[in-house]
Amino acid sequence: MRESWSSKFSFILVAAGSAIGLGNIWRFPIMVGQNGGAIFVLFYLIFVFFFALPILNAEISLGRAGQISVVGIFKKFAPKSFWKYLGFLYIITSIFILSYYSVVAGWIFNYFLYGISGNLKNLSSIEKAAEVFQNMSLSPFSQIFGLFLIIFLTALTVLGGIKGGIEKVCKILMPVLFILLLILVLRAITLEGALRGLKFYLLPDISKINPKVLISGMGQAFFSLSLGVGAMLTYGSYLSRDENIFKASLWIVIADTLVAFLAGLIIFPSLFSVEGLNIKAGPSLIFVTLPIVFYHLPLGFFFEILFFLLIIIAAITSTISLLEIPVTYLIDEKNFSRKKAVFFTSLLTFFLGIPSALSLGISKAFTSFLNIFGGEKGFLEVLDIFFGHFSLSIGSLLLCLFVAYKLKFLPVLENLNQPQKFPFEKLFKIFISLICPLGIFILILFFLFYPKEIG
Repeated sequence: MRESWSSKFSFILVAAGSAIGLGNIWRFPIMVGQNGGAIFVLFYLIFVFFFALPILNAEISLGRAGQISVVGIFKKFAPKSFWKYLGFLYIITSIFILSYYSVVAGWIFNYFLYGISGNLKNLSSIEKAAEVFQNMSLSPFSQIFGLFLIIFLTALTVLGGIKGGIEKVCKILMPVLFILLLILVLRAITLEGALRGLKFYLLPDISKINPKVLISGMGQAFFSLSLGVGAMLTYGSYLSRDENIFKASLWIVIADTLVAFLAGLIIFPSLFSVEGLNIKAGPSLIFVTLPIVFYHLPLGFFFEILFFLLIIIAAITSTISLLEIPVTYLIDEKNFSRKKAVFFTSLLTFFLGIPSALSLGISKAFTSFLNIFGGEKGFLEVLDIFFGHFSLSIGSLLLCLFVAYKLKFLPVLENLNQPQKFPFEKLFKIFISLICPLGIFILILFFLFYPKEIG
């Protein structure tokens, strides 16, 4: 008999954990800083509820209708057709994303350990902070150790199964994550100079509206909810028949968006509290710029440790869902035991992650892996472009087309428990068949013609 979540609340916590990750606490503030502040936040919120939410509903509903792995779902509803390859695309995408995502999460873990050991206490300048990150990047031991630790913790959780592993861990980690967020927000908004950061973050400037802001807001909304990789299909397959998917999806979106919003309330008041820091710092924001903020704070050492612990928790709840996708496939389709499936996929992912771990200067071959889009890209960056952007976009686009034009919305609508107070069904069909595919197609074109803008 197939396992299921013990309650709707447990499912919401686990699914929200899948959505909440580095994209919320690391990437979201970067995108806000580079795209005009509050005006980006406004469009991000619009796209989350009118673009990402319908796709989330479709994924979870299709998963529950199938009650099987991502490959099995397409075999079940479209037997002897090419649609099963979409399931394989999800599995391949999840493994490759997990391989380099674990490397980045490993950096966070290393910084957490550095913080505990006191090695981040005296980062009073950009130069000193950049030197620490460079030393970590060029250390094979640090890189491989961080990757191994994240994969190991993820495998240990998934090994426990749905109730005994994933659900149990997320029930602990998610409340802790929100508690840490609130502590850090309260500290950030009481800093001297915090008001300037709050104005940048919360008061939209319409003069900053441009196509890049719109597209970036759409992309962030799409990527922040773990769409297009099969995570929500997989988690939905463990959902009991009597749960209301529409309400559950709404709560998942609210939780995911709230974490991103609170992360901004931590970072921008903090950045504006120290003169001379660049709010458009990009990927170095967390590792180079923020340690300087903590250096200037009373009890900064304590809050720095809390901050990196917060990001580790967010990352782990996402890596769990990424690993569960191929594990479920091996259990359902190949009759693997959970132990064997977890061991095989974890080992594969670890070895696939090693080139990414060596691609920040340790290995010349992996650091300058491919010359595309007008410049040399490292192995990790190449994987992020192809799997973290193109593959996710194509996966969601094809899912919309499958639901709308192959299934004619059945059995998705039957599983959705949609509200009856307004014409939900008609709106859902319009969004999944037309608006969402069009938006994703525009996103793909943007990646193709403006690759340097990929954040």
